Amino acid sequence: DLAVKGVQYLLKKCFEGSGLKVGKNHFNMSFSQEGCKLPLTSIRFRGQVDVQYDPSQTRKRLEITFKRFAIFKFAANGKVHLTLEKDKKKELTAFNNSMLSFKNELPRSISQNTLEEKGYQIAKNPIMGTKFLGLFMPNEKLKNKQLRKAIQYSIDREYIVDSLLRGVGKPAHEGIIPPIFAKYQSEPEIGYSFNEKSAKHSIELSGFELTDLKGLDIITTNREEDIMLAESLRDMIRKNIGLELSVKYFHPDEYYPLIEKGKASLFIDGYFGDYPSPENFLHTLFYGKFVPESLDEYPGYNIYRYKNPFYDNLLDSARYSQTNFERMVYFQKAERLLMLDAVIVPLYYFELEYALDEKVRGFKMNPLKTFDLRHAYFSS
Repeated sequence: DLAVKGVQYLLKKCFEGSGLKVGKNHFNMSFSQEGCKLPLTSIRFRGQVDVQYDPSQTRKRLEITFKRFAIFKFAANGKVHLTLEKDKKKELTAFNNSMLSFKNELPRSISQNTLEEKGYQIAKNPIMGTKFLGLFMPNEKLKNKQLRKAIQYSIDREYIVDSLLRGVGKPAHEGIIPPIFAKYQSEPEIGYSFNEKSAKHSIELSGFELTDLKGLDIITTNREEDIMLAESLRDMIRKNIGLELSVKYFHPDEYYPLIEKGKASLFIDGYFGDYPSPENFLHTLFYGKFVPESLDEYPGYNIYRYKNPFYDNLLDSARYSQTNFERMVYFQKAERLLMLDAVIVPLYYFELEYALDEKVRGFKMNPLKTFDLRHAYFSS
């Protein structure tokens, strides 16, 4: 097929001189609906393979439609074999037979000891993303800041990471922005930690009786991991502040329109940054100047419909800052204000767990899930 041959050609050019051709017949990589970026080549999995080759500022683009995942084989003779596989079971079989050199989305049923016996090393990499509980700010009950703070304090983030995520993730105590930026650090103590006493005190300060708060729901997609998270949050909130919430889950095609139209009070949400700046989170998600008054109009990424002119002014000032240091200070102030307003409930910062052939050396990945394989090789 000409499209596949085109991808093979581009990937071959990308990996000329790569250490991956040394010491082993091939290097297999398998991705399950994940994005990855390789040197000079960008491969994105969102129902298509989008290959971009840019060796001399001249961009060539090729797209291939596929069902589920792809396997790449980098052969010692310099040829690159690309397999577009529709059957998820074949990928799992290849992985179980130690035929893949890289695998993310590790099956829960396989223990670390089993993976090590198969010749894999297990590693985690911080990702530029945060999982959180979204709050719909125009909701008459959630307009009460003390109620929002009570929900913040009632969540045991360590339990979520340790028990639900099997340790893959970091509890989000430091604000909305994941702690992965070299030149940005959230101000200390702006986040929330589990504190049952503070949670109950905030409920008292809210002036609400628990009977006044009926009708609040947690909305989620019907993905298994999101349902587990929503039910865990419901149980924590019930146990720690006595607030009864129901969990309702929908197919993604139904879920997102509900959120955008303000039909949900609390909802499971998350965000992966697509460029390395705190602004990617602060401005994209919460800038309020362009949020429409009517709930029938699309709010953009600010589905919380958060509006605070002081917050917006801080971000405007950041954009016109003359130095990077000054810009980061404005971002810190904006994030502090966002957390004081308790607009969303940060739960955990994403990490990517993966299995890598124990013979692979020099494999690097950054928080944007960029895989740098220029110096990767197989030890003898």
